[in-house]
Amino acid sequence: MDAPEQPPRELTLEEAIAVAILLQKNGQLAEAEKLYGAIFETAPDNPEALQYAGVLAHQQGRSEEGPCAHGQEPCAHAGARRLA
Repeated sequence: MDAPEQPPRELTLEEAIAVAILLQKNGQLAEAEKLYGAIFETAPDNPEALQYAGVLAHQQGRSEEGPCAHGQEPCAHAGARRLA
């Protein structure tokens, strides 16, 4: 007999970031951007997510957005924008 199917569990923050980075590395930029958006709803100041979201913005030709690629307006990380 097959065991009953378990409902999917939510990813931890660390797992979500790892998946977003993997999507990004595999060229699935729109999917990665969507996941970063969800990450920033929970952890808007996460340095690793901010760094990779900035790289994602650059990959998409939006370098001027830097780590503010998650669409937060006005950008709460304006000081970090200079680092991108």
